[in-house]
Order: sequence, then structure tokens, then C-alpha cells
Amino acid sequence: MLELRKFDAFMFTAMFLSIAHVMVAMIVPDHFVISLFLLTMTLYIAGLKIKNKTNFKLWQIAVLFFVTSGVTLTNGAKTLLAALFVNGKKYLRPKSIALTVFLPLVLLLGVYWFQYNVFELPQKQVIHKIEKSNKEKNGDEVAKHNAIRDKWIREHTGRPLSDAPLLNLTDATTPRVETIVENLFGESIQLHQGHLLEDLSFTRPMFVKYNHWFNYAVEAIIVAMFAFSLWRGRNVKLLRMCMAWFAIDIILHLVLGFGITEVYIMSADWIFIIPLAFATLMHLSDNRHRIILRIVCSCITLYLLLWNTSLLVSYLTTPFDKIPKF
Repeated sequence: MLELRKFDAFMFTAMFLSIAHVMVAMIVPDHFVISLFLLTMTLYIAGLKIKNKTNFKLWQIAVLFFVTSGVTLTNGAKTLLAALFVNGKKYLRPKSIALTVFLPLVLLLGVYWFQYNVFELPQKQVIHKIEKSNKEKNGDEVAKHNAIRDKWIREHTGRPLSDAPLLNLTDATTPRVETIVENLFGESIQLHQGHLLEDLSFTRPMFVKYNHWFNYAVEAIIVAMFAFSLWRGRNVKLLRMCMAWFAIDIILHLVLGFGITEVYIMSADWIFIIPLAFATLMHLSDNRHRIILRIVCSCITLYLLLWNTSLLVSYLTTPFDKIPKF
């Protein structure tokens, strides 16, 4: 859709793959990389339809909503936003909502019921037996381990908005500014040297400072360019759609505080918007400014690749018994 030169397209792709928690998501057996694939696939399909001035068919929206919501409901919400941006107000007709939202949700509930009873419940029973056996054999050690872990978590998490269901997962007290600097646009993009890839539930503090001033300089440049790119590309429909997606993550993590203490591990749900915003800025710039932007983005890409790869390799080559566990 943006019709960039091959070099620029390669550069922004390399930048995306050099981002810290994109790298991590690619090698960790978790749902984040699946979420990343489904969201970028949805973004690609929506982008083609915007470019070709065509609409989603209802079955396409239903399938995309089903598979993206199967990972997390926020991904499903982003799919529905994509349908709204592509199809316009006519998507809001009752027939469209019934076929693309309610029908997939009913199917998802059926899949969940089947999975829970056939796989999850038996697995819970096995885990319960293992835990019971461990308590009987090493009761004191297990109790001590759980007490230390629970104390650590209490000291390194904020207080929820309410103790009501779902709201007890929110966080009203964790500092937002420090979260943005060190975690949202910090750890997400550049790994910290201190407490490298440690687990917040065991040894990693909520906030870790960078050892060097240039890490903050790079972060400031990226954030400033990101903000300017969003403003400059505010009339590009595809980028406006991405801004709406990003708003969901900001409200969820920063406003309500869901997962705020480890917001960086959820980078795969939104961070592809940064290189896309830079690419949009490149598309809208004249030839003289494109040269400057190309040089700056190439330097950022090379830096992220070297910084994050070196730290990731050092972590992966660390003997298991040398990794802090408590």
C-alpha cells in the first residue's frame, strides 16, 4: 500500500525484527508470536482492501474474529476495528454483527468448554496430585518457596482498582511515567543489561534502569519520531486504524493497568505499529527528507540489531545454574 523502495521495505522489516521483545517472542513457546502473526496478517489483508477500495466479506470478518479472539479478546476487538475502517458504517448493521461477532463467540465458547473438559481439567488434576505429593515429601521447602515468591510478588505489584472479578487484575498504583520510560518504550524495544530477561515473579524488579545514557537517547529519538509519524500520517486510513488498535493497548495496560508490571512481554500486540508509522512517514516525505530518514532509520535498525542480539545471545549461552532463580 505504501509502495516503498525495496531497500526501505527491507530496512523497516529488519527494524521490526530487531526490536527486543519481537526477538524474544520469536523464540519463546508462548502465544505472543501467534498473536503477532494473526494481527499482522489482519493488518496486511485490511491494507490491501483499503488500497484496492474493496470491502471485507462477512465470512472473512467472522473467520478473522474467531481465530484472533481465540488468542485474546483484545485481538478480536482489533479485528472488528479493522472491519469498521474498511467497510465503514454499513458494517454496523444487525446482520453483520450477528454473523461476525455473536456466531464466532458462540463457537469460541463451545471450543473453550471442550478444551477445558477434555484437556485442561485432567491436566489440573495431574498438577494437583504432583503438588500434593511434593507437599507430602518436602512440605517445609515448598511452603518456604511459596512464601518467598508470594512476598516478592506483593512487594513488586500495585494495588487493583477493586477486588471485584476482572477488576482485581487491574493496577491503580504502579507509576505510569516510569512504566512508559523503562518498560513500554524501554524494555519492549531495548533489553536492559541488569536483570536480563529475569522473571518479575521471582527476581526482576518492576523497573530496571539502563546502564548507559545512550539507551535513553535512542529511546527518546524513537518515541519522538513515532509521535511525529503518527501526526504526519493522521490522514492515512491504515495508520489511523493502527492508532485505534494502539489506543486499545494503552487503555488496557496504562489506564486500567492490566499486565502493567510486565507490559513489555505484550509488545507483540502493538509494536509493529512503530516501523509502520516510520514507513508511512517515508511514504509522505519528499526525496530530500527521505534520504535523511533513511540514514536515521538505518542507524536505529543497526543499533537495535547489535544491542539486542548481543544481549540475547549472552543470555542464551549462560549456563542454566548461573541464571538467578530466587
